Amino acid sequence: MWAIATLAVAVLSALAVWMVMRAQTPDLPVTRALIGVGPAERLLSDQMDASMGLGRPSRTAMAFSPDGRSLVFSAEREGRVQLYLRRLDQLEATGITGTEGAFNPFFSPDGQSLGFYAAGALRKVPVNGGPVVALCTVDLVFGASWGRTDQIVFAHQAGGLWRVSAAGGTPTALTTPQGDSGEISHRLPQLLPDGQTVLFTVTKSSFPSWDETLVVAQSLTTGKRKVLIDGGADASVSWRCRSQRRQRCRLVRLGCCSRAHSGPTAPFVATM
Repeated sequence: MWAIATLAVAVLSALAVWMVMRAQTPDLPVTRALIGVGPAERLLSDQMDASMGLGRPSRTAMAFSPDGRSLVFSAEREGRVQLYLRRLDQLEATGITGTEGAFNPFFSPDGQSLGFYAAGALRKVPVNGGPVVALCTVDLVFGASWGRTDQIVFAHQAGGLWRVSAAGGTPTALTTPQGDSGEISHRLPQLLPDGQTVLFTVTKSSFPSWDETLVVAQSLTTGKRKVLIDGGADASVSWRCRSQRRQRCRLVRLGCCSRAHSGPTAPFVATM
């Protein structure tokens, strides 16, 4: 009798474990897609990339819309660089009027507006067409992000991050590199959905190897910062932190406060 009872408990326990494991949502499989840039000819940031013979963008050249249904990229066609909008349910992209010479595109949180750098200034334009508005004069931009509080955070080649109102105005300094730690610049910012935290890449040389950089999260309210990844760069966020490390994209699960991560990093694309 005891043996039967023990067996029944064991079976029920195993069944309960199986049901829990079955209920857990598995990681989604990797989706691979080849997306053409037509009618443009190739991705490019500006004509300097072409003159240097890079054959590829030297700075941020593309951005997905918040709903994941559209892609904006800077590309060259007949010797002219501009931004293109490619809706993923369409076969070709369309040029965005007023964005000649633009690169480093980034979306507003609602996906209705697009920020970018062109002709010595940060600018914005409605995604569906409209007047281009200059937000502030700035040197070359090395990453920008538009947050839910309608603040835009951007980076220069050297120094810390800056922020400016999405309505335009005078930029103000946001972060300062820690010189005693050898930091030279903060680049590639990404505002988290909480609107109070920014991810960015810390470099310790003007032309860094991404294995020698840090991905850092910093509170906009307290100024406290935390290193999330040592040897990574260009982090972005959905429900996980995505970063580039050793020419691979990697995932890091973020904590509930969006300022910490748990578990090891895991590659999700073989090469970039």
